[in-house]
Amino acid sequence: MKSQHKRQKTYDELVKRIADSYHNGDLVGVSINKVDRTNCDPKIMPCLIEKRLENKNAPTFSLVSPYGRLSVPFPVHQLIPMAGVKPTELTDLDFENLQTITLVQASKLFARGNPAATCDCKTRCVKRTCPCRRASIACSTKCHARLGKCLNMEE
Repeated sequence: MKSQHKRQKTYDELVKRIADSYHNGDLVGVSINKVDRTNCDPKIMPCLIEKRLENKNAPTFSLVSPYGRLSVPFPVHQLIPMAGVKPTELTDLDFENLQTITLVQASKLFARGNPAATCDCKTRCVKRTCPCRRASIACSTKCHARLGKCLNMEE
């Protein structure tokens, strides 16, 4: 029991040290679940830390994605530190008029651009009847898996 208490204390100190390294406005990444993306889509969505929330166990962070304020706060172990230049989608945000969005919605918007546009066309997606072509995006692997030779695929 003594050994377990010592390990827990060491872990808590590490989490606190990592949490103290994050500040408001820092660029961090959030992992996108593979259900919400294709094999070719990005695996990490960049976000900005809006504010730090203190909890009794460990601090959590309120994040802002390129598409809105994420509805749930994230603990330290779910944040991926990102260095470098902030994306223009995040630098030009108006924090006053941001809508609240779930992580799943933000992930789909980031990975696909328009999550509603998928198709199950039986043709080769050459006409505007294809929802993907109508939305001016390329078909992805989430579209018609049985169809080969789709003409609306990115090359």
